[in-house]
This record gives sequence, C-alpha cells and structure tokens, in this order.
Amino acid sequence: MIKKKLRNKILNLRKRKYNDNIKINFLKFFQILNKKINLNNKKYIGGYFPVNYEINDLEILKELKKRKFIISFPTVSKKKSNGFL
Repeated sequence: MIKKKLRNKILNLRKRKYNDNIKINFLKFFQILNKKINLNNKKYIGGYFPVNYEINDLEILKELKKRKFIISFPTVSKKKSNGFL
C-alpha cells in the first residue's frame, strides 16, 4: 500500500511540474555526460519515449543523433513479462 501511495504522489508532482516547460541546455548536458562517461568511444545511447509526465528527452536524443550516436529504445514483448526481448 505504501508503494502505491508513493507512486501516486510522485505522479501528481510530475503532473504539476509538467507545464513548467523544462528546457534542458543540450551543450551543458552533453558536457556533464561526457565528463561522467567518456563519449569518444561510445556509439550507442539508450533513451525512452516519455509517458505519464516524464521529462521529455526527445530533443536531447535528436541532438545526439545529429552527432552520429545510434539511439536505442526499450521494447515491449508480449512473450516476456519484464518488457525486455
């Protein structure tokens, strides 16, 4: 029961903040990401399609694609319950 209440509370917070039009500065984001994990040797980046008022990462993924990264998304399979192929 506590888990369900916590999820609802977080979802309500995201709903309220969703209209704040969060803009992420791509260059700063890229610098921080590159500092944490050296992107020079990296080719693939995982992303997600935002649902339920999650932060919209699609603009960031578009910029990464322009920089020749291959973008991957998780898939959902009817055969497996965990959502991974």
